Amino acid sequence: MVKKARDAHKKALVRAGNASSDSVDVIEPVHIRTFFSKYLSGRDLGACDPCGVMLHATLLMGMSLMIRFNELAALHTDYLGRGEVNLTFSIPTRTKNFFQKKYYSLTPWPTTVKLDPRLDPLLAFCTWMRLRGRTPGFIICPVKEVGGRVRFYEKEPMSGDALVALMRKFYQPCGVLDAMELATHSAKRSGVQFYEALHQTPSWIMEKGGWTDPASFMRYRALCNRPEQRFAMTRPESWERCKAKSAARGSRR
Repeated sequence: MVKKARDAHKKALVRAGNASSDSVDVIEPVHIRTFFSKYLSGRDLGACDPCGVMLHATLLMGMSLMIRFNELAALHTDYLGRGEVNLTFSIPTRTKNFFQKKYYSLTPWPTTVKLDPRLDPLLAFCTWMRLRGRTPGFIICPVKEVGGRVRFYEKEPMSGDALVALMRKFYQPCGVLDAMELATHSAKRSGVQFYEALHQTPSWIMEKGGWTDPASFMRYRALCNRPEQRFAMTRPESWERCKAKSAARGSRR
């Protein structure tokens, strides 16, 4: 109850313009191409930084499936299946009253951009799985160097916070607006932005992303959660600031 009250209070402050909102900047295609050039291009798979390969696959999967980084960190090989055409993930979720499974399909982008190997989510996923190996366990797993050799800890879950911290570190030199403003929703929001750039309709994106609330979906269409950029036509101000301005105008009269 206390946590819910604090969250509600923080959201109210953000709406009033009195507090910064949670950091949810997007990663744009130009940043992904820069990342690919810096960490992956022109190298054999064994010579690439395994964390770079993992993060490239993680981001493109999150954008294609439109799921959050913490959901990506929980993906297990048991959830992986094969549909009629594409790979599918059956992800168990828990709501307030019951458990259910949500089915996601990892598909190529719907336009000729799918021919760009730097942006292909299927290619990125298969490349990561080839490097990771076929051991059952978590798909996105911790990677450590032990005794001069790279080891994958498939049985250990990777927290969403650790994944975001790694994403910030690797994308810092890639031209993002502010690497510290990347957060667990960045992959999902980046996917919405990219699908819109590919001229997919809002109703199509809502259906693929599983939104039922238009108001929630509209928040993902903004470039970030910063108040100064969320409101394109108006600038939010707190009620106290409005009263102060009114008092100042009254004193001048």
